[in-house]
Amino acid sequence: MSSPAATSLTITRQQQDQRPVLVLAGGLDATTAPQLASLAVSLIDEGARDIIVDASGLTSCDADGLSVFVQINSRLRARAGRLALAALTPAVHQELAASGHADSFVVAGSVAAALYAIHRDHP
Repeated sequence: MSSPAATSLTITRQQQDQRPVLVLAGGLDATTAPQLASLAVSLIDEGARDIIVDASGLTSCDADGLSVFVQINSRLRARAGRLALAALTPAVHQELAASGHADSFVVAGSVAAALYAIHRDHP
């Protein structure tokens, strides 16, 4: 009997238009969400007002993954900032819509569109 493989998540930090972009690849769940939360909190503590998540490589996202997005967004909103989720895969977009939190975030088809939306709100 084999045990299930552990979920892995790779986060690549980039900078675009003076805003942090976190490129996710892999699964976001209870085992990997703390990794994203820790990095986001560090960015916010360093003064990030907005954070963009490029989710084009996110293969799965469960309730724990969605919860970390909500937590990050809450911290950013406390500083008059926003979390933008860009390039969601259909499965992750469906999970987000089903959670009832889709309207809480900037959701954009690409990082460029997310940057535009955030810049429009926060020049």
